[in-house]
Amino acid sequence: MADLPSLSPLLGARVGMLCTTLTGMIATVQLVLAQRMKADGLPYFRFLGASTFLVGLLFLAAGAGTAKLSRNQIGWMLLRSLAGGGAVVAGLVAAVLGTQPGEIAALTSINVAVAAIFGHWTLHEPLRPVHWGAIVASMAGAVLIGRPEFLFHTERSGTQSPSLGIALALVSGVLLAFFYIFARKSMDTPTMALSCCTAFMGTVLYVMLSFVGIPTEAASGGFVELRWPTMVGSIALLTFVAMSDIGLGTCGAVLCPAAVSATVNTASAMTSGYLAQVLLRSAIPDSLATLGAVLMLLAVVIMAIPRAPQHGGEQGKQVDEVELEKADKVDGQGPELKDEKADKVEKADKAER
Repeated sequence: MADLPSLSPLLGARVGMLCTTLTGMIATVQLVLAQRMKADGLPYFRFLGASTFLVGLLFLAAGAGTAKLSRNQIGWMLLRSLAGGGAVVAGLVAAVLGTQPGEIAALTSINVAVAAIFGHWTLHEPLRPVHWGAIVASMAGAVLIGRPEFLFHTERSGTQSPSLGIALALVSGVLLAFFYIFARKSMDTPTMALSCCTAFMGTVLYVMLSFVGIPTEAASGGFVELRWPTMVGSIALLTFVAMSDIGLGTCGAVLCPAAVSATVNTASAMTSGYLAQVLLRSAIPDSLATLGAVLMLLAVVIMAIPRAPQHGGEQGKQVDEVELEKADKVDGQGPELKDEKADKVEKADKAER
């Protein structure tokens, strides 16, 4: 992970929560910028491709290119970057198509439920009945926000998000779930290398997207027709936002527990998204959309409940064995610590029998 100053646990948790909160707000800023630049006829995705390329170069200059990775690490890193980049692209395209920022943030939070389901199926992670209830609440919330016509038998009004945008926001959430799953498979990969790969993967996706006929993107022409101050200023702004998103996101992930991080990030993104929706677009969510957002946020909070005891029984033994393997990799702690912990695991196993 990234090298961060040594902080006390309490202070570190607070700093992590602050970084995670800001990351959720930055997600809303990205959606608003996408809609604003689209309205102004600017080639948003080409600008974004240029900015992420610059971010990738900065990470290379900081030492990302010197990391020695195995084929397995490279494979998981590429999958992680592809899923993460795809999630961002789907969310941004949904915004460009006119989907409300608050609804994008709410629908994307379905990633928590999807990740729990796939984690249960593929990684055999236990789920309590309360977690299955949270999954149902998340699905119900998505239905209330999206309100498919074949269920509600009503046409969408001009102030509501388009059906395609709703679908893309859900796709973004699903891809984000796979991003988290792949991220857990690449925990031993240096953060600098992960961030660099993510930036360059974004560059490829954004450049490809700029040529597939996104409204106003292809018609706005290339960089040549634009004034230099507009082009340089836009790319500089997007580069700053991208760097802040990656930097604060990394800091929050290191300092803040995963369950707390997911809850805080979702709450921040949803709150800032709906505020932007009301203040900038005068689109006040109705009662059904509000209920759907509350259900999805509630599902995220419930998913933060521990899914299994940390110690005791066979699962406790597995946790101790994992901690044993981690402890053996710590600098300055050799086989003696491993033997000591192995004795503790063996005694605990005999005590259970």
